[in-house]
Amino acid sequence: MQLGLDLAQLLINGIAVGSIIALAAVGLTLTYGILRLPNFAHGDFMTLGAFLTFLLNTQIFNRIVFHIDWLDRWLAQANIWISIVLATIVSIGGFLSCEFLIWSKMRDRRATSTTLIIISIGLALF
Repeated sequence: MQLGLDLAQLLINGIAVGSIIALAAVGLTLTYGILRLPNFAHGDFMTLGAFLTFLLNTQIFNRIVFHIDWLDRWLAQANIWISIVLATIVSIGGFLSCEFLIWSKMRDRRATSTTLIIISIGLALF
């Protein structure tokens, strides 16, 4: 009986991790297909979002106590969703700021693909 439950849990975990990897692959494919830019910093922005979600959920929202029973219960259930939304907004803001401050200006200057790739790698290392 325990083996069946372990197998089901492994299957669910595999689907969850595979979905995250597929989401990253779709985003990277769209970026390359539209902009012709292999963005090596794409994974870094995903990591930023995941880390911010973890940080907000464990360090910030778990320490907030309003001493109002219904509000504390609601916050205990909703803090992961609030963390995901806030981290998504920050990650999108970071990506768009890099797009407008770095890549669009370099494309306006007719930078070569090699230059854009080097900038992308530099941003990933930064």
